[in-house]
Amino acid sequence: MEKKNLLSSVNKYRSQIMGLAAIWILIYHEWQIVASEWSRPYYVELFIKSNGFIGVDIFLLLSGMGLTYAVGKYSLSRFYIRRYRKLIVPVLAAAILNIFISRWSISYFFKCLCAYTFLTEDVTVFLWYVYAIAIFYLFFPLYYRFFDKCRNKYLFFACTIAVWFGCARLLVGHIRYTDWLIVNRVPVFLLGCLFGYMEQSGIKPERKIIIPISLVFLIIGGALEYYCGALCRPFIMPMPTVFLPALLVGVSLTFLTAALFEKLGRSGHVLKFYGQISLEIYCLQEVMGKFLIPILSERMPPIAVNLVFIVFVTFCAYLLHRVSECITKKSASFDQCH
Repeated sequence: MEKKNLLSSVNKYRSQIMGLAAIWILIYHEWQIVASEWSRPYYVELFIKSNGFIGVDIFLLLSGMGLTYAVGKYSLSRFYIRRYRKLIVPVLAAAILNIFISRWSISYFFKCLCAYTFLTEDVTVFLWYVYAIAIFYLFFPLYYRFFDKCRNKYLFFACTIAVWFGCARLLVGHIRYTDWLIVNRVPVFLLGCLFGYMEQSGIKPERKIIIPISLVFLIIGGALEYYCGALCRPFIMPMPTVFLPALLVGVSLTFLTAALFEKLGRSGHVLKFYGQISLEIYCLQEVMGKFLIPILSERMPPIAVNLVFIVFVTFCAYLLHRVSECITKKSASFDQCH
């Protein structure tokens, strides 16, 4: 029997791959190192933890792919409503928690919630990824309209990346350093859009080529991450760890994970579960970590802290997901009635 198109497998196992990315980001933010300091396992554990931000690149790649399916199904207004409605409840819940845990004033609460601090202070003050993806949502329909009308999609993609690179180089020294967390992720998002188009068009990259290339890119990306991160070396762009190295690792891991699930014939229920609540986990993990981890660390060894925190934040994220899903469905039903 002919094996399925690998791009179709990425789409099929989208939730599982997002679950893997969500867990990796959780490890990046909150994992307490377990191995003895300066031992070999310590360096392995530290390398895995310190590169968990690559989960964001996986999210953006899959988001770009997913948006190509959604943009043709709905009107522009419905597209925006459906995208942004899913963000509201988890973001609001995280902001409310910060009033109690981080002692936010009401005025600062509204500044963070309305993206004032994101735009004027530092993007990392509050849930930067959510506000970044909101920006990608905003401009995606315009980009895809031109992309869809262009005869040579690959040339259009290449020209867009060239324009992005030129503009990004002009921005060096003129934008905040943390802004590069977003600017450097534009290529991986646009690559996801290209993959989404290819999958829907029935374009099937050769599996026997994609898998070896992915393995090579994973090795190169990992080496570049070490070069830029651990050795603190510059590479092409400011904040180089979230540019080419993260793109290579994120894309290659996405394909290899899809191929592995396909090969094993497993459904990956645990990772799928985490993929479904990935937004809620992202919104809750840091604010809960500020409160819980110092308390747990005084009473438990690191491995127990990790397990207790992961279980607790997973439970809270699941409850928040159910609440958000309920509100979203009721809101959608109300919109249909009117």
